[in-house]
Formats: sequence, C-alpha cells, structure tokens
Amino acid sequence: MASASWDQIESLYERARAVRPGDRDAFLREHCDDPAIRKEVASLLDARAQAPRFFEEVAEGAIDPLLEEVDDSTKGGTFDPPDLTGEQVGSYRLGEQIGVGGMGLVYRAVRTDGDFERTVAVKLLRRRLYAEEAVRRFRAERQVLASLDHPNIAGLLDGGVTSGGRPYLVMEYVDGVPLTAYADAHDLGLDARLDLLQQVLEAVQAAHQQLVVHRDLKPSNVLVTETEGAPRVTLLDFGIAKLLGDSLPVTRPQTRTGRHLMTPAYAAPEQVEGAEITTATDVYQLGALAYELMAGTRPFEVSGKSLTEIEQILLNTTPRKPSDAQKTGSGVASSQVQGDLDTIIMKTLRKEPERRYRSVEALLADVQRYRVGTPIEARPATLGYRARKFASRNRTAVAAGLVVALLVAAYAVTVTIQAGQLAEQRDRAQREAEQAEAVSSFLVDLFEAADPERTGGDEVTAEDLLDQGSDRISTLDDQPRVQANLLQTLGQTHRRLGHLNEADTLLQRAVDQYRALGATTSTRYAEAVSQLGLYRRDQGNYEEAQALLDDAIEHRRGQGPPKALARELIRQSYVERQLGRLDTARVRIEEALNIQRRELGANHVATAESYFNLAAILREQGRLSDATKHQRRSLSILQSQVDGPHRGLAVNYGSLGHLTKKRGAFRKAEKYHRKALEQKRALYDAPHPAIAVSLQSLGALYNDMGRFDEAEQHLREALRMRRALQGPEHPDIAGLLHNLGALYWDQGQLARADSVLREALAMKRTVYDPPHAKVALTLKQLALLRETQGRTEEAGARHRAAVAMYETVRPTEHPAIARARFAYGRFLLDQGRVDAARPVLRSAHHVLSDTPANPEATIQTALNYGQCLTRLGQYQKANAVLEEGRTLAETHGRQEALQEVQTALAAVEGK
Repeated sequence: MASASWDQIESLYERARAVRPGDRDAFLREHCDDPAIRKEVASLLDARAQAPRFFEEVAEGAIDPLLEEVDDSTKGGTFDPPDLTGEQVGSYRLGEQIGVGGMGLVYRAVRTDGDFERTVAVKLLRRRLYAEEAVRRFRAERQVLASLDHPNIAGLLDGGVTSGGRPYLVMEYVDGVPLTAYADAHDLGLDARLDLLQQVLEAVQAAHQQLVVHRDLKPSNVLVTETEGAPRVTLLDFGIAKLLGDSLPVTRPQTRTGRHLMTPAYAAPEQVEGAEITTATDVYQLGALAYELMAGTRPFEVSGKSLTEIEQILLNTTPRKPSDAQKTGSGVASSQVQGDLDTIIMKTLRKEPERRYRSVEALLADVQRYRVGTPIEARPATLGYRARKFASRNRTAVAAGLVVALLVAAYAVTVTIQAGQLAEQRDRAQREAEQAEAVSSFLVDLFEAADPERTGGDEVTAEDLLDQGSDRISTLDDQPRVQANLLQTLGQTHRRLGHLNEADTLLQRAVDQYRALGATTSTRYAEAVSQLGLYRRDQGNYEEAQALLDDAIEHRRGQGPPKALARELIRQSYVERQLGRLDTARVRIEEALNIQRRELGANHVATAESYFNLAAILREQGRLSDATKHQRRSLSILQSQVDGPHRGLAVNYGSLGHLTKKRGAFRKAEKYHRKALEQKRALYDAPHPAIAVSLQSLGALYNDMGRFDEAEQHLREALRMRRALQGPEHPDIAGLLHNLGALYWDQGQLARADSVLREALAMKRTVYDPPHAKVALTLKQLALLRETQGRTEEAGARHRAAVAMYETVRPTEHPAIARARFAYGRFLLDQGRVDAARPVLRSAHHVLSDTPANPEATIQTALNYGQCLTRLGQYQKANAVLEEGRTLAETHGRQEALQEVQTALAAVEGK
C-alpha cells in the first residue's frame, strides 16, 4: 500500500481509538470514503481489542539509530525480539506482547504469587546489567521512581534484574489514547485542550518536586482515559529514560546524540548535544507537546531525516509560532493561539535552557494567568536577541552586514532598557518570585550534575550530593529567598534520609530566614514549618511539633489547595494521638478524610492513608470493630492501586497485626507482622526506623506467644537500630526498653527486668510530659514486677499511680484504664482486701465485657471478679459473671483459662 495510504490509516486509527467501540463503525464511514482504508483500520482496532495496550512505542524517524547500546539479540541484524509469552519474570507471568520499541519489549502480565490479583505491564529493557554496582544503582533509581504518587502519573509498581542481567520494570496498565490523538478525535476546543495540558503540567511539576526528570515527554507517553465521561491524563515511563541513561554501565563508545535516550521530534537541544539534562529539558518537551496540541503539528518535522540533519534542525532552526503553523481541522483557531499562547509556547522552546521557564511551576503559573485573563510573565524574544542568535549561526554570511546588525542590536538594546526602567519595580518582584519557584529545579539539577559519567565513574553518595547543595547555598547570601527555599528543601531531604541533626539545623535556619524576610504568608514557609514540626515529632518533642503544625494548618486554611491542608491535618492528628488527645486527633483525621474524598476520590492512595490513621485512633479508643473495618478498607484500596513493596501496604499489615493480636489471634498476627517486615526490608536499607517498628512488634508478639529467644533477638535488633538512628534517648527507645523488661520478667529474670523497666520509666518521664499513657503503661508493668518480688507496698503505690494517670489522659471507659484497674483489683484481691477489690474489678469487668479488646484480659477479669463476688457471698452474681467468662474462653479456645473458670464455678455450685 502506498505510504500516503499508510499515513491515512495511522491517522484514522489513532482518532478512532478515542471513539467508543460501539460508535467506531459510524465514525469510520463518516471520516473515510475509501473502503480499503476503513477495512484496514477496522482490522487494527479489532487486533487491539484482543490485546489492550499499556502504551505504544513507535519508532519515529531516526529514534532507533539514536540508541547506541542494544541487547545481544540485535547484533548482526535488525531487532527481532523473541516471544516470551508464558515466561516468568519475578512474581509476574508474561502474557501477550503489547509493545516493541527502542527501549525494549512490553508485555501484559499477571502477578502469580497469590498476594495480589492485578493486570500490569512488564517492560523488559534491552540493555543488560552485569556489574554489581550497576544493579545497585538501577534498584536505587527504581525505588525513587516508585515513590512517585500522583493521580496523573502511571505508577512504577515493581522491578528488578533477571538472573540473565536484564532489567525489568512493572508498571500500571493503562488503556488510553495518546494526548493529541484524543484531542483531535473529540474535536476539542481551546479550553478543553488547556485542561488536558494543565493536568500534564501538574503531574510533571509534582515529579520534579520529588527530584525526578522525565526526559522523554511525547504524546504516546501521555495517555487519556475517561472516568465518568471526564478525560483524565496519565503520564507513562516517568523517569525510565533517566534509568536507562544514567543507571546502566557504558560498554560502547557513545555518539554525541546517543548519550541520552530521546525521541527526535520532541528532543531538546541539550539532549542532541549530549549536554546536561535538567528540569529545563522537560520544560522544552512540554512546550513541544503544547505546540502540537494547539497547532495540530509538531514544532519540527524530522521524520526520514539523517542524524546530521536532525541535529542541525534542532540546534539551529527556530520553529514558526504555533498560530502560524496552524493545521486545518486542529480544533483550535489560529486567532485563539496568537499573542500570549504563542509567547508562552515559544519561551518553552528556546534553545538555551536558561532562557526557558525556570521551572514547570512557573510555566503552569503563566498558563493559569492566560486562562483567567491576567498578564503573563513571559515576554517575546527581543529583536536584539534574535539578531545575536542569527549572527552566531551565520558568522560568515553576516560579516558584510556587521555594521547594520550592530546598529539594529544597539537600537533594540536601547528600547529594551527603556522598557525595563518602566517595569523595573514590578519585574524585580517577579524575578524574586521566579527564583523561589525554581528551588526544586535547582536541587534536581544538582543531582543531575553528580552523574557518575561526569564524575569519572566515582560513586556519588547522598551525603556528597547534600554537601554540594550546602556549598551552593553558601553562595546565595545575596538571594535570601532562594537561600531559604534551598535550606528548606535540603533539610527535608536530610530528614527523609534519617540525618536528623542536619535536618534540624537546616530547617530551623529556613524557618528563621523566612521570618526575618517577613515571608510567613508564603506556601514555602508553611512547608518549612511543617517539616520542622515533623522533625520535632521524630524527636519525640510532641508539644513543639504541635505548635509548629498548628502554625502550618493556620496558614493552609488561609490559602493553598485543600489537599495541602489535608496533609497538615494528618500530620497533626498523629501528634495529637501521641499526646493522648484521641478525640482531637479523630476530629483532625476526619476533616482530612472528608477533604481527600472530595478532592481525590474514595479510592485514592492518600485516602487509604487517612483510613489507616483513623483506624489507629479507633484502636486506641478501644473500638476494635470500627478500627478493623477502616483498616481493611485502607488495605483494600491500596491493594487495588499499588503492587509490589509499598509503604502503605507495610504499615497496613503491621496495624492489622496489632488488631489481630489484641483479639488473641497470635498466629494470624504473626503472619501480618512478618508481611510488614518483608515489605519494609524490600523498601528500605537497614538501619531504618520503619524496619525497627516491625522488629519491635514481632518481638512483643513472640513474647506473648512464649517464644522468648525469638522475642529477645527481634527486640535487641530493633534497639540497636533505634540507638544508631535516634541517639541514647527517644520515645521509641523507651518503648523498646519496656518490651525488653516485660520479656525478662516473663522469663523469670527479675533483676534484669527491674533494671530495664526502671530505665524505660526514667526515659519516658524525660521524653514525655506526664501525665501520659506511655508513662502509665510502664508504671503498671513495674507494679506487676514488684508483686512478683514481694514488694507489696511499692506494688500498690505503682498500681494506684498507673490507674490515676490513665484516668487523667484517657476517656472514662477506655480499655487501657480497665486493664490497669483489673491489675490493681487482682492485686487487692490477692492481698485479701476483698471489699476494696470489688468496685475496682467491677469497673474493669464492665468496660472489658462491652469492648473485648483482648479476650485473655476479659476472661481473666471475669474470673477474678467472679472470685471476688464468691468470697463476698454474692453467689448468684458470681455465677453469672463466671458463666460469661466460660463462654468467652470456649469461644476463643482458651483451654487453660477455661479450666480456671470451671474450677471457680464449681466452688459456687450448691451455694
């Protein structure tokens, strides 16, 4: 078939893809008179229906020649990939092949290990990884990309390296239509196209804030699906070009154009030159996307061109304005694009990265200004600038006209200076704002500058990068706003890496500098205060954390997106929970949950996190049934949205472990806690606080199960991690010491238990502000130890102090108060103080029988209260209480407790 016909087929096929299946026949008849072409397109659509595609990779022009290093299967001829259908890659069984391109092969796949049921796309990359260092770097990059969490970015779910050295990536399966094809097929107008573009910009901006650059933005990597009739953009392959370009070893000499993977029609000049890739590269490619979306054609046509021709076009040719290049039938009139839209798009396409928008955030802001009719900040390139560029490209040709060119340039400079003087004050303020917006881009560029290819192959650590950032900050004393922004960003990065002292210094400097600048109304200040609050929280300094987060919440209520307010409410809720203010914590999290359901939807990952936090609060309030319901809802949402190791799955498994432990289902609890630990070890390098949490939970559980050696092993490992990360004193270390003390007591090592528990109590009194539930818990444990040691007077005092403290910080009928009263009531009963024991045990029995948070404790309370009533001669009441205990023991299979209750019932019979 003639090439013209194939062009028609490709164009009609892409447009037809965006039409609902039932309407496609009518669409084809309306838009094509040639029966042969309609038949061919219908055949392609039928084939696609048999194998839905995650994305399509079409070799455009000279893309394949730009790929310098390919898999062994390409040697000696064209790339003829083997069919791997049915093969196992990691936890995934490959289905049909759904894509072939320069980067590799794409298969539809299904997870086969039984944990998840979800269709995914598995991408087998062409290059192989043999060096251990290359594998490590690839996995580190994969972890960064997997952390991207945005509704418009297709998630990187999993990945690894096969035994044969081939890297693979597991991604969300998205059945969508390329951006420009969707817009054309639906004949979208200007506003609808700008809506789609804005979704793309917001997604790329979010990724830049996480220090990830795309590098290969093009229509086939931006798919559009429809949710309830509304178009939704999803970006694919985010950061995969970075993985391929920077994470893999170079084994062959590279051409200048081959240094970074790219698609020529959308490649930025610096990619062609092999220069540094920064966020400005994405800005350029976003401009190319916007150009095609508005004009219906690309800025440059490079199909069929040689590498030399492509290089010359991209480096030396200025594209026509979109309004001048308007293609008939694009859905947007030329007059709609003229003026500000032309200016915005042309600024993104400037050859020099520094002359483009400083960040995607700045580009997005100008698009939004255009949409609401306010003046944009971009300015067309001046006559002087265009003249200088012409001269640099045509030095020989302009030599004869040098005098004229200089006069023109001089005139242009004069006009520019005069215009600048008139707008000097406004522009000064705007420059400061743009500098502030560029902070995240600055840091991304810093990481890019540390590319091992630029450092002679030396390994570059996170500490090296942060040190370089600190050095750069010291040169910005004359730009205090930029300096404050970088202090905040680097402080946040240190906190996430666990460098707590460095984080404290940098974040405090940032907050102080914002206050000195009078910039306390900026969103950057709110984030800096919030990050410092999180650091204080990590330190266990909850009162200071609360004050800082209150400041952030107050700011977020006044301005900024609702999602930002929800994030602060979630952070504050956790702090309130640690302070024992459960009702306030619940109010905070419920407000956040309402915002997220409204803004993000009921099944968003962030919404799942709030359900998780609500479940934790309800659990502490003793409402186990409600807690379990919300916990399972959180897990269900995450399992439908993510795959492979994920922080949300890990914490949900851990929380379900605690809930099932409280219900006495120890083996099920162990299963959940081990799942949590496996996820965390896959996500984080030890030592890490999250790993320590799971080790501690397993240690406490093994203690309850009587598996003392395993318990001590896990608790000791967790304690070593905590001390390495958090120093000698911290709330988490105090909690670990408490668990170790309880373990030694259960083992009969009373002296060791006494020493460790007293250390835990002293530390808790230092890191918490008594009265506090955590302090009360250790007081109760010491009281029980004193009973065992025969130190009854001190035991009674500890019991009374624990009950009084719980009553101060917990609601009247909280299970923690009930358990403390039970322990004290049993002590009184053992001391023969039956009358004093009766009201204490009655209160404990009343609460625990209504909210059986722990079946073992509820059975023991019924047993002791029944025995107390028996000794007081209240046999009928004693019989009723003991029967409750027997039913509960039989229901939960507590044979030892059942025998004790039956013995107590036998003493009541006949009386």
